[in-house]
Amino acid sequence: MYHKIKTGREKILQHLAQEEKNLFYGVPVCYGLGIALYFSLKVEPSLKVGLTTLAFTVLFYLITRFKGLHWQRYIALGLTLVALGFSAVTLKTNLLKTPILVGELGFQKLEGIVTSLERIPSYTRVVLEDVQFSRTLRQDLPIPTKIRISLRGRLQPDFDLMPGSRVQVKASLRPPSRPVAPGSYDFRRRAYFQGIGAVGYGITPLTILEKTSPEDRGFYDRLRHKIMQEREQLTHYIRTNVPGQSGAVIAALVTGDRSGIKDETRQAFADAGIAHILAISGLHLSIVAGLIFFMIRGFLSLIPPLALRHNTKKIAAAIALVFTFGYLILSGATIPAERAFIMTSLILIAVMTDRIALTLRNVALAALIVLIIAPESLVGPSFQLSFAAVIGLVAAYEKMHPLLTRWQARAGESRFPTLKKLSLYLSGLIFSSLIATLATAPFTIFTFNRFSLVAILTNLIAIPLMSFAIMPLIVFALLTAPLTIAFTAPLLDHVLSALIALAFNAQQLPGAIILVPQVSTALQMLCISGLLWLALMQSSWRKWGLVPVTLSLAMIPLQSQPDLYIPQEQNLIGYYDVTQRKAWVNTLQSGRFSRKAWLQLVGTSDVTKLSDKKKCTSYESTQEGCYLVQKGNKQFHIKQDHEMKWRKKIYSLNITLEENNQKTPLLSARDFKYKGGHFIWINDNSIHIQSVQDISGKRPWS
Repeated sequence: MYHKIKTGREKILQHLAQEEKNLFYGVPVCYGLGIALYFSLKVEPSLKVGLTTLAFTVLFYLITRFKGLHWQRYIALGLTLVALGFSAVTLKTNLLKTPILVGELGFQKLEGIVTSLERIPSYTRVVLEDVQFSRTLRQDLPIPTKIRISLRGRLQPDFDLMPGSRVQVKASLRPPSRPVAPGSYDFRRRAYFQGIGAVGYGITPLTILEKTSPEDRGFYDRLRHKIMQEREQLTHYIRTNVPGQSGAVIAALVTGDRSGIKDETRQAFADAGIAHILAISGLHLSIVAGLIFFMIRGFLSLIPPLALRHNTKKIAAAIALVFTFGYLILSGATIPAERAFIMTSLILIAVMTDRIALTLRNVALAALIVLIIAPESLVGPSFQLSFAAVIGLVAAYEKMHPLLTRWQARAGESRFPTLKKLSLYLSGLIFSSLIATLATAPFTIFTFNRFSLVAILTNLIAIPLMSFAIMPLIVFALLTAPLTIAFTAPLLDHVLSALIALAFNAQQLPGAIILVPQVSTALQMLCISGLLWLALMQSSWRKWGLVPVTLSLAMIPLQSQPDLYIPQEQNLIGYYDVTQRKAWVNTLQSGRFSRKAWLQLVGTSDVTKLSDKKKCTSYESTQEGCYLVQKGNKQFHIKQDHEMKWRKKIYSLNITLEENNQKTPLLSARDFKYKGGHFIWINDNSIHIQSVQDISGKRPWS
């Protein structure tokens, strides 16, 4: 027995010795683990707790380093990074202190400075900062200084409105939306870290009081508003010259403004597995950087004195880095764009310093920089999907590097080198699509509750189209505008129409999408840990990462789905039959957003109205506004009273359990008002109720 333990210990130490040179990969992992630990808490931690823990872990590290302990020192360093990530995001939350509106605020005249605009086809969304209210509000309640309002119909502003303008509007405000259901996306948390404390809608047109950014604003604010103005003007220029959805997609690729893309187009791209094309990421920045690099280097090669005396490759890389930074600023510097710029800049700097360009170490450094700048991005889908794709690709190609080198060498010796290189490119494209799809599949399932089976096929067509046609045409059109706009605009329209048609046709293929029910946080963490183990470990024990990944994916169908769902507004009652995989609702008119979110969480699209008695065997309507749910030996009476007040339905919903001729109140309207939407699990021996508040806890944004 002792011999086996000793042998196992020696094997572990041997594996650890092989991984020691790559321990930097674990730095962003440990730092991110501290951030994830912070967001998993139900109560806001004290900053003193985080700083005290950090101090103890630093002391532990110094002790192990002073005593010369080897692996204990690395463990202490990992704990220090966890505590550092935890303390960093806690500190940012404390510094933000975004004031969030407590309740609904009636029609109020207010002034503010426009900081951003989103011109969505059916309405315009405007973000105002430095908001001042015309009517004095209670000083003991939080007063938001940054709000977001929507303007519909004739209230939509024209294109004279630009970021930096001081405006006046009359609007109705409310707090940012809580999660629609327990475990769904937390819009209020996102608004908190954006500094937005209230959302609402305008009832009067925006009145421009001052068109330019006030002089009392700082240099940074004026510069930011100027950049936003240039983005807005460029977006308008693109959409004017290339109308329709083609122009909206081009604007998304150039300025990052996706507000012009219709919901059905977004959904088609998502179902086809090419939604990443609409978000400026590594694909777009690398294409732009590559185009500028080869254009500059080709131009410099035409000047013999310069080409003979200087390294044109390094000069071209430096100029491409400047252009790429400009593209980042113009695109709005989103999380995928920031990650892509960091990666692209590291590659260009590596070219300038004669180093290896693309490694997992560079990916780890990019992830660490993004998490330091915006720690809250860890829990967002943009960070997860973008880094999952790039980690999977780099790890796979590092493993395949010797084989790829031999294939490229043989291609040069072939009788048909061009044909051989083309086959290598297509093989690499298929391999890259497969790796990226598999690497992002768990995160797509966790976030969107769906998985595209046609992603590899569509990417095989979309990526070459983007690389060799769309992005080069866009760069050429922008560099030569307005001289060639009459020629490039129709051509871009045709090419983008082909891409959009590809998305819609792929969406219609039978079995293109697999719907998956909501996955628990424990299974998510189990799967992510396995994926990181597979990607980052270099020795032979990396294959053990398949165990948690396979186990987590296999356990998804075994999770119990809630039987009843009722949102906070109480305007929807949903019942889900697990055996038949069908959903019933009391109405198909109101609560559309809640219904869509609930169907996504249970992983189904088949929904039936309760009035259809032929399909409602286990969920029957007894009378108008009152429903009877029966499962096993339990019966629930759901009574929904409503009254008309100011042309708005005021709902009051109560749920009572009737068992053994006894009625027990379970939920009242007060529970929905203060705790948000509810899930109810009905078992033979127990009833489990979960609210949004149970998941969100008591945090600054909840």
